[in-house]
Amino acid sequence: MDKETELRVARHECGHAFVCLALRMKFNTVNIKQDGFYFGSFDMKGQRVDRSISVKQNILNSITISIAGHIADSIHFHMDPAELGQTTLRGSDKDMENIQRLTNALGIKQSDLENLMALAAKRAALILSTGWPLVNRLANELIKKRSLTYEESLTIIGA
Repeated sequence: MDKETELRVARHECGHAFVCLALRMKFNTVNIKQDGFYFGSFDMKGQRVDRSISVKQNILNSITISIAGHIADSIHFHMDPAELGQTTLRGSDKDMENIQRLTNALGIKQSDLENLMALAAKRAALILSTGWPLVNRLANELIKKRSLTYEESLTIIGA
């Protein structure tokens, strides 16, 4: 597989991880694998909800982290996120499915979801655009190691 695809997938996954770190939330691992094509994963399973903030803030943080891979793709391709939504990036599609599943389970109305998504996209774009050199640092380490833990990620970005 080509190095450009590998870098894009690593940046996508590290977009999730970096936004998670910026929001002071923990994750388990961020991974990239090659099995004929590159694919990645970002794992937050089992992490506790932050009870010091509101339920709405926790939902917004979760959506912001989920949409961060899509926003990282848009930065990588120098494209508007809305234009990127018309491409065939499987990772972004999977992230959007996860957001839909979360909001459906919580009974969030479509109109509220659209407002939350717009706010989450702006938050993710601000975090990623200002921290893009650190996202790249994470992505380069992820390409070398294939898997990074939360603690390793903190060390890599110097937090």
